[in-house]
Amino acid sequence: MRRLARASTTLIVLCIVSGWAHAQNVDGRINGFANNPNKARIDRGAKEVLSLAAVDPAHASKELAAFQKEVAEDFRKRPDENMAWLFWRDGRLIHEVYHPKINQDNYFLAFSVTKSVIAMGIGAAVCEGKLSLADIASKHLPELVGSAYADRSIEDLLKMKSGIPFAEDPNAVNLFRGVLSQTETYDATLLSFKVSDYPRRDVMNWNYDSNNTEVLGRVLESVSGGAGRYLSEVFWSRIGAQSDAWFAVDNRKRLMAAGGLYAQPRDYLRIGIHLLNTVDEASPNTCIRDFARKAVSPLTTITTNRYYGYGYQFWSRNNLIRNNEGVFQLNGRIGQRVVVDPKTRVVAVAVSNGEGGLNHFYPLVNKLRTVNM
Repeated sequence: MRRLARASTTLIVLCIVSGWAHAQNVDGRINGFANNPNKARIDRGAKEVLSLAAVDPAHASKELAAFQKEVAEDFRKRPDENMAWLFWRDGRLIHEVYHPKINQDNYFLAFSVTKSVIAMGIGAAVCEGKLSLADIASKHLPELVGSAYADRSIEDLLKMKSGIPFAEDPNAVNLFRGVLSQTETYDATLLSFKVSDYPRRDVMNWNYDSNNTEVLGRVLESVSGGAGRYLSEVFWSRIGAQSDAWFAVDNRKRLMAAGGLYAQPRDYLRIGIHLLNTVDEASPNTCIRDFARKAVSPLTTITTNRYYGYGYQFWSRNNLIRNNEGVFQLNGRIGQRVVVDPKTRVVAVAVSNGEGGLNHFYPLVNKLRTVNM
């Protein structure tokens, strides 16, 4: 009988993707960056910091002032879950609010928001001719020959359509430290899914499997000669970040691609603004623009999740957002969100320690899209 992989060694990858399956205490969430010694710097480069010009209160409409007040009030309703909310529209930082124990300089683990950043790194590599979406992973990772993952195309992995029944057990907890010393065990996990058991088919079902992204991260490492340096060059140095980013790494210093990005809240906002500009018709780099447009589009319809569409490691068509055609998201466990609406030029960020606050966050996103400035 074919195995449906669950907890123990097969879930080591989830140490980053979930880190903890449920919200931890606030201090643990805040101090997670400082307490992890296993991380690598992603240089912000020399690009000028993207200004986040705030709305002048003297020129804000009454409607906008009421919106800002509502943001502050709703944020305080979940004091153990809401770490930071940032709302931006068409060149203006509308409002930002932080947990009393933090400020804009704190770093937070992005969880699976990381996956979308890895996808953009893959897109840059495609545009530079370093690989093709049609390449199978083993072309760049010969050490994984025999694994079903290595037999899948880069596009299969981006779409979460490897067709491998890996189950991300939501009850997996306290695995974060384990991955840092169990690289060999995790490698064995990838190899345990034999291509003879799970051959590639013309049509493969969608399954959210972080192993797909881990393999993409290794491919990026192989074709670029250093995934961290390459992500700095093609992505982080281009968003106008205020600070370097960091990545959790394994004991071979490989980036934890499925969920290891650390960044500051304002730089999560700048990720969204950069992507907003990247998918714009006027974007000068037509290759990465076209890749990004496909990446954020609903290539797969998902009927079992409120996020109805999935592209290349991006989510779309969230039914909590009204008139959601074209709206896309970068999602991470326990409430990490970067929401981008190209039509209204809205970007909203939630840095969280639990998903309860999103019940207030999404209505505010809807409101900002139409509020009179």
